[in-house]
Amino acid sequence: MAAVEQSQRNDGLKRRRHRSTISSTTFDSEAQDLIEKWEVLSIEMDSFEHKHQTYLTKLEEIEHLKKEHRLEFNQI
Repeated sequence: MAAVEQSQRNDGLKRRRHRSTISSTTFDSEAQDLIEKWEVLSIEMDSFEHKHQTYLTKLEEIEHLKKEHRLEFNQI
């Protein structure tokens, strides 16, 4: 049973390897371009998330200060 499964896996690998050698250089270059663009966008997203979190923290501080000052002003 295990030998049959191993044989089927090997056949599948041979077919996949055969298909991958047929792929065109145009496809490969386009795939590489997409991978590079994905990496750049991923880095930009990480940077954006950090900046956005900083913005939200500062906004929260400002809202808290506004609330404190409003309360102090109303007491006067």
